[in-house]
Formats: sequence, structure tokens, C-alpha cells
Amino acid sequence: MHRKSYQTIYFGDKPLRFVSASDYASEPCTDTKTYVCRDAIHELSPANIVKIFATYNAVLCIADDVRAAFDGWASQFKFVRASGGIVVAPSGEAVMIRRSGRWDLPKGHIETGESEEACAVREIEEETGVRGAEIETFLCNTMHAYNVYGEWELKQTAWFLLTVTATTPLTPQRSEGIVQAEWCDERLRRKNMQTAYATIRQVFACYEQIKR
Repeated sequence: MHRKSYQTIYFGDKPLRFVSASDYASEPCTDTKTYVCRDAIHELSPANIVKIFATYNAVLCIADDVRAAFDGWASQFKFVRASGGIVVAPSGEAVMIRRSGRWDLPKGHIETGESEEACAVREIEEETGVRGAEIETFLCNTMHAYNVYGEWELKQTAWFLLTVTATTPLTPQRSEGIVQAEWCDERLRRKNMQTAYATIRQVFACYEQIKR
């Protein structure tokens, strides 16, 4: 199933949020570190938003029609779909990977004709060596924007919770820049969160809600 989120898009660790005018009227933003705008297409071009985030910690776009505002703004980007997940063993340990100096989760681009679920299983095996992981449930979608050789991309990633019957040795896919792949208990996951991307913290927050 193709799920699209319109709420939050991350530029690095800084969020751009689209909110309805009615929601904003009931709870206006008073944070001086948040940039508030009403015209995403003109105010929040990729070049402008980089400049804005140099000063502000977050951007809030207010719109009467959130979907239309998001779609218009997103048309400035190349849209990319990806999928990945949290693999958990019976012991409660979860697989995390490290690349580009930060802790992350295995994920990758969805191939033509491939489902989100199949992509998550394939990418996890390719990036960590984990085989036989089974999808348990959908966790959430995340979105982040980034510049690739001068072209801005907007990536939507579908995240799943997967399980395996036991921990097995991991093999990081070094050709993808992955330098570590580890089974992490809760204590180690909390430590790794300190250098994880905001989207990864969002995924683990969804996982923790399910655990309860």
C-alpha cells in the first residue's frame, strides 16, 4: 500500500511541518526559533529553506489546504520511495547500522514493481546479512529532503517492524558505506540515538509505542 505523509519533512535534523490554518489558529507558534510562512512554493524553495535553516531550528507552513500546499511545494523535488525496518530478535535486541558517522537503520530504494514490504526484507538482507526476517507490522512513514549532486530529492521511507528467530552474525554492506552492523539492546539503542538521524528517532518512537 502506498502511504503518503504530509506532516513533517526533515532537512538533516531540522523539521519542516505543514499544518492547517485552523489548527494553527487554535495553537499559534510563539517559538522565536521557528520560521512561520504561508506560501511554501515561493518562500520555501530548496535554496531559500537552506538559508532559513541556517538561522531557525524549524519551519512551519500554514495552509488552508495542507495537501495542496504540500503537493505544490514537493513538485520542486524529485520524489523517491524507499523502505526499511527494525529487525528484532527474541532477546529484544534490534539491528542498527552505522554510516557517515551516524547510527541508522537498513533501508533502500524500492525497485520497479516491488512492494514496500519486499523492499524492506531485501534491503535488510543486503545491508546487514540478516536472512529470514518476517514482517510483523507497519510502523510509520518518514520524509527527508537532501541534495544529490545539485539535484534535490524528497525521499519517503516506509518503515516496518520485522522479527527473526535468533540473532545471527551481521555483515555490513561496505559498498554502501556501512561500517558497522550490530545487534543492540535497549541500553545501546539509547546511546546510539544520540548520534542517530531525527527520522530514525521517530521510527524507534513508533516501535516503543507498539511495545507498550
